[in-house]
Amino acid sequence: MNGPIEQNSVVEINRLKNLPYDEYLMSEHWLKVRNWMLKFSGHRCQMCGATSGLGVHHNNYGHLGEESRYDLAVVCVACHARHHGKEVSRPEHKKLSKKERKRQRKAIYARKMASMKEGRKCRECGATLYKKMGPYGEFWACPAWPNCKARNNRKS
Repeated sequence: MNGPIEQNSVVEINRLKNLPYDEYLMSEHWLKVRNWMLKFSGHRCQMCGATSGLGVHHNNYGHLGEESRYDLAVVCVACHARHHGKEVSRPEHKKLSKKERKRQRKAIYARKMASMKEGRKCRECGATLYKKMGPYGEFWACPAWPNCKARNNRKS
């Protein structure tokens, strides 16, 4: 995997390849790969930019257990259905317009600036933290990341 997922041994890869696909999708390995891929895509559909109803689609089933990011795609339910030639059940589903993307970026920037006014400082480097939305909710982010590896979200 081109990312933070550790490489599996040949024995483990063979074990994963021999699992029925439904069981493979329940494996700890797949959950790590899926979560990494969602983070890599910014929790957005790679086809339309939607942020809800996301899943990770295999483009290539020949690399189970040793997927690269090129073997996978993050897609929403509607784009996944379209990819497989199925009827899309959400007619309102469409790509975001340039104006809408700009509006969303401005809103994210405004929230970031408002949270920085709280003046919370990083424990390691002293930079002013800002709130960021992640897959598990809001968290305090250090603008010096990835150089600063402090965990600033622990309850003090």
